[in-house]
Amino acid sequence: MEDLTERPQTEGPHWQRKKEQRPTEIIHAARTLFVSQGYSATKVADVAKLAGVQPGTLYVYFENKEALFKAVIESSLKPVWEMADSLLSNFHGSSQDIIRMLVQEYWDLMESDTCRGIPKLITTEAENFPELAAFYSQNVLAKAKQIIYRILEYALERKEIQLLNMEMTSRVIMLMLHEMLIYSHSFADHEEHPISPKALQNSIADFIIRSVLKPKE
Repeated sequence: MEDLTERPQTEGPHWQRKKEQRPTEIIHAARTLFVSQGYSATKVADVAKLAGVQPGTLYVYFENKEALFKAVIESSLKPVWEMADSLLSNFHGSSQDIIRMLVQEYWDLMESDTCRGIPKLITTEAENFPELAAFYSQNVLAKAKQIIYRILEYALERKEIQLLNMEMTSRVIMLMLHEMLIYSHSFADHEEHPISPKALQNSIADFIIRSVLKPKE
C-alpha cells in the first residue's frame, strides 16, 4: 500500500477535504440508486461502488442501509424546509401570492436533482418498510403540514381567510401537493392527455385559493 506520509505536506488539505466529502458522496450515490431501482433492490455494496469507496467505509458514516436512507431523505429535503422558512419569514404580500409562490417553489425544489423521485420512492416502499414510512411521515409530511399551517396563519392575520378547520385544511393541502408529484412521476406519462406541470401547479394553487381565502370584494 502506498505510504501517504511521504506525500508533500501541501497535498494534506486535499486528502482531508476528500475525506470530509465522503458522507455527501455516499448520500448522493445512495439517492441515485434508491430512486432508480428502489430501496429493497439497492445493495450497500452497490452504493459504495458508485460512491467510489469500500463497503466498509460506508459503515464508518452510516450504521446500516436504513440509516443511510434516512440521511438521504434529510439531506434531500433540507433545501425545501430552508426555502419555506425563508419565504415565510420575509414575505409581506398577499395570501394569494404566497400560496402561488409556495406551490411553484415546492415543485421546483421537489423536481430538482436532489429531490426528484423521492415521493414516489417512499410511496412505493411504504408498505414493505413501515419504519421508513413512519420516518417519512414524521420528518417530511409533518413538516410540510406545519409550513402550510403557517401560511394559513399568515392569511388569518391578514383577515383574508375563510373560517375553517386549520389543522385539517393544512393536512389536506399537504396531501394534495404530495399527490401532485406522484401523478407527475407515476401516471402522467400513461394518460392520453396528461396535465402539464405548469397547468397542474396553477390548478392546485387556484383550488387552494378559492377554497381557503375570502373572495375579493
